[in-house]
Amino acid sequence: MADSPAREQRGSAYPRAAEGGAASAELAALGARLWERRGEVERRTEALHAAGSLQLAAAPHASIQKVVEVATEAVAQWLSGHGEATARQTGDEAARIFGQLAIQREVPLHEITKRTLRWRDATSSVLEEIADELGSSREARRQVHRMLRRSADVTIVRLCEAFERERAMVDDELARHQQELVFMATHDPLTGLPNRTLILDRAEQLLARGRRERQLCAALFIDLDGFKDVNDGLGHQAGDELLRAAAARLQSTIREADTLGRMGGDEFVVLVDGASLPAGPELVAERLLDALRLPFKVEVAPNASITLSASIGVAIADGHSAHDLLRDADVAMYRAKLSGRNRYLVFDSGMQDAAATRIELAVQLRDAVAHRELRLVR
Repeated sequence: MADSPAREQRGSAYPRAAEGGAASAELAALGARLWERRGEVERRTEALHAAGSLQLAAAPHASIQKVVEVATEAVAQWLSGHGEATARQTGDEAARIFGQLAIQREVPLHEITKRTLRWRDATSSVLEEIADELGSSREARRQVHRMLRRSADVTIVRLCEAFERERAMVDDELARHQQELVFMATHDPLTGLPNRTLILDRAEQLLARGRRERQLCAALFIDLDGFKDVNDGLGHQAGDELLRAAAARLQSTIREADTLGRMGGDEFVVLVDGASLPAGPELVAERLLDALRLPFKVEVAPNASITLSASIGVAIADGHSAHDLLRDADVAMYRAKLSGRNRYLVFDSGMQDAAATRIELAVQLRDAVAHRELRLVR
């Protein structure tokens, strides 16, 4: 099957029909007769396919039949001396179709190669019969078979190239989808920041590095004050826009070695690397508070000037696991919010005791209410 020209050391990969003279006339006669008997080529090719071990489904089988049909016509035109460009274009199309069949796993690559060679053999046998009928010269026969053989050979090479290109594209697409899935599993879809899963992983890495290098590290748990009022007053679209703006503001404040993540809702976490701590995590917390004090604008409410503050809990790693570190920072944040908001507090063990007592009292109160309701029912 003919294909686009490929230059080799000795001229074109496609042999040309002899220009002028008896040989050219003989090739033209062979081409004209092949055109008349192209149906015979298709039937013989199909017979060879039927004798093969692999039978194809209807759709790929029809695609290969179409390639055989147009390829035979192209070779007939090529031999006639007026269809070389058509033959090349047909070869390109054949390689493209075959490459797609192979990459989509509808037909194995080796099966397509076999079918290309079967077409070549069927065409060769028909041409040999035509040459006998016309009494063609040995030189004309040699040129015909050389053209046919090289045509099939180049098509197989182009087929493999097309297959490799398609496979590379599919591999790239799969890799991209895999990266997207990993990103979606580890990042917050609204802000693009690391989510809880990735933050816990980063915290474990940070703690391990801190133990190895004997450096302190810290976690800052940030809760935006009054964010619910914005959501309720301006709508969730404004709230989402505000969260993205706040995330960008916080990200621009921290150092490159530190990590900002969103835990959910209006809660964020900053993991502070030991190298960022010489001035203390308190300075980091102050910078975060200052960054949030500047007014925010949202497109859905252009006339609104939104001011935010935050409650920040700071926990310094001291034999913590990642869960313990974030829990302590969360407890300190809650105490900062109870203490008046727009501030930070550093965790101490008394906060945890108070939190435990508060939880215990809440459980007791719930049980007491439930017991009283039960008595009233009785």
